[in-house]
Amino acid sequence: MTVDTSRNYETLVGRDGWLFMTKIDGLFEKHRGEITLSEAELRQWQLTLELRRGWLNYRGIKYAFVVAPNKASIYTEFLPDGYPISDKRPLVVLKDYLARNSDFRIIDPADHLRAQKGGKRELYYRTDEHWNDVGAFKAYQYILRQLPGGTKLDAVERSRLEEKPRNFVGELAAVLPTPYQEKSFQVSITGAQSSLAYRNKPKGRGTVEVRLSKNTALPRAVMFRDSFASALLPYVAESFSRIVSVSSRQMLFDLIESEKPDIVITEMVERYLDPAPDDIKMKSFEDFCGVPLATIKDVTLKD
Repeated sequence: MTVDTSRNYETLVGRDGWLFMTKIDGLFEKHRGEITLSEAELRQWQLTLELRRGWLNYRGIKYAFVVAPNKASIYTEFLPDGYPISDKRPLVVLKDYLARNSDFRIIDPADHLRAQKGGKRELYYRTDEHWNDVGAFKAYQYILRQLPGGTKLDAVERSRLEEKPRNFVGELAAVLPTPYQEKSFQVSITGAQSSLAYRNKPKGRGTVEVRLSKNTALPRAVMFRDSFASALLPYVAESFSRIVSVSSRQMLFDLIESEKPDIVITEMVERYLDPAPDDIKMKSFEDFCGVPLATIKDVTLKD
């Protein structure tokens, strides 16, 4: 059963109170392999990823491309009948193509998360499309281990996490005729060194955040991201002295040249793996985000 909403998606009601986003970005058409990537689109992805890496490596910067798994790819057992997962979905096809034609490797935590999901804590919200704080931490642990060779970062240890139970109503439940809440956990980092120093707007494309650490000896990063990075960033920021994140599928080269990071990370949810983003036609940082680069460069840690 799906529930029509006034938003640009519908809510698919699954088993045992699990809800899934549908009728957006061809999510389940891709899940079933009905929509996938053509040979030309696969080639374009290869060129995009390799050209990004080459441009960055020439400047002494490493590059990582991370895919956040769709909720339906991790908790397939809670989908209603008629939603089989296919090995023809875009992520699988793209990874296979790169394995045969390139040395570029996507960081995909899906298998790691599937192996971890049998514990006491669920990794995604039942009533929302995103991973929760626990799932984001599991993904963070995996991502840090898979970063390009030679990237050595301090990691947040599990012992530093503090969990507090909370009642949560996700966006998929909020639009139901009778919304309901789930029991979840809010996770905080004991003795966190990093904090949010700047944000230009609450959310949406072009959102810029600057997170700074008290440990200025750590490396610097730039991240291009979507909403899945919201739960990921508090952990990731602990591994960097400064990380500037932008809600964008494309890369903003003028931001990178201004920030001079040690690594650039792209985080993209699985359902966005349509034809590769066109970096060449991307606007400048200021035109896209509505913020001068000088404003970002001047962000410092307040005493």
